Amino acid sequence: MILITRPKAEAKKLKKIIEDFGYKVHVDSLSTMSFPKFQINQNFKGLILISSQRAAKIFIANYSGPKSLPILVVGNVSYQKLISAGFSQILKKAKDSQQIFKYLKTEYSQLKKKI
Repeated sequence: MILITRPKAEAKKLKKIIEDFGYKVHVDSLSTMSFPKFQINQNFKGLILISSQRAAKIFIANYSGPKSLPILVVGNVSYQKLISAGFSQILKKAKDSQQIFKYLKTEYSQLKKKI
């Protein structure tokens, strides 16, 4: 038996592939995420940090405000998802969490003044 712990949509696809090879599969997500609709008004003063593909997907699906929010993003796939969804103010695209940490360490005070 093979255990798949991916999000459900991904797990279903992988399950089918593995079952086609003749293996038994069990799907059980290790975590779930749910958020209310994001209500950010025109006076919002802050940064949005998207640190995973899953977070990007959930944010895009649940956010209905202006697409000009200042966003920091980790990962190229997450970045591409945000761009495709119309978000226009991506301040930094980091390759990993270490790079975003270094960026924040050096730029946070400037970002705080600016935003």
